Amino acid sequence: MQQSFTIRRIADDKLHLQWPADLFKAPVSLRWGRRPDGAAATYRPAAVADGSNEIVVADPRPGRRSYFFLVPAEGQPIMAAERRLPLDGQVNFRDLGGYAAVDGRRVQWGRLYRSGDLGRLTDEDLAYLDDLDLKLVCDLRVDFELERSPDRLPKGVARLSLPIRGGEMPEADLYDTVDNGDFSRLDPDFLLHSYRMFVREFTPAYAEMLHHVVAGNNQPALVHCTAGKDRAGLGAAIVLWALGVPMETVINDYLLSNTYRAGWTKQALAMIRQAAAVRSGHPAEAIDLTPVEALFAARRAYMNAALESIDAEYGSLERYIWDGLGLSPEAQRAFQESLLE
Repeated sequence: MQQSFTIRRIADDKLHLQWPADLFKAPVSLRWGRRPDGAAATYRPAAVADGSNEIVVADPRPGRRSYFFLVPAEGQPIMAAERRLPLDGQVNFRDLGGYAAVDGRRVQWGRLYRSGDLGRLTDEDLAYLDDLDLKLVCDLRVDFELERSPDRLPKGVARLSLPIRGGEMPEADLYDTVDNGDFSRLDPDFLLHSYRMFVREFTPAYAEMLHHVVAGNNQPALVHCTAGKDRAGLGAAIVLWALGVPMETVINDYLLSNTYRAGWTKQALAMIRQAAAVRSGHPAEAIDLTPVEALFAARRAYMNAALESIDAEYGSLERYIWDGLGLSPEAQRAFQESLLE
């Protein structure tokens, strides 16, 4: 079953729940629980949707993580949760649960996460994350990023540093171009080169990441970098590929960074434009930020560049998983059995 049941926060204390109109016949019951590993019958009643495929409900646990079951009169219940976690200090922290694999089973919610920088998390954010029972954080940032913004994590969470170069902003070039207001010297294909390099030079780091994430005693696990879109984007894709999630679903998850980072990106680009105008003396409207926009975006072409390198180096995605990342077919099947339901 490929239909999706989605949950979106519309206020601090309200959630919008929606599902395909032809998924179930009305009425449909909604139930909620504190953990993602319980049966629908053990969850508490939240609401009943009678004749509609969407409903707004009060958040049953403001400031904490909740999971919802969509329970029809006939058919199997479907679980969902917020994909993006409502953190003040990181806009791109999200759950990889709910995606359907090629065999129809779905990735369990609350077991795998991806994110950007965790250095600006608030105390309230840490309390929220503490409720996730995280076991492992795989940090893909390099040394200067770690020094500039050390992770803030709940107590007891193991942290694994796996530095991967190429996805970080080329800051020296950026600062220089801000001073003269001319961004044309920035390489618009910087991230295309980076994604190829991720595969050619940093497959061992991604292999170690996958090895640790696969281990059941390390879940729930989180993979993150600075923006949460490039190095962590490929890392999340690798995990989903290993679980047998179809390519288009993986690409769409990757592109969600554009949605969740949209407000932050707009603000950052406006600040860069204004700084360049002030320092260069050029009118703000005359400054072309196209090359910078390429650095802030998640683009299908970037992931395609990684896939092209995978094909060139390993012949296929399957061989990359088995040979490059060192996850044997037997271990891959065991991973799928443990995470798909």
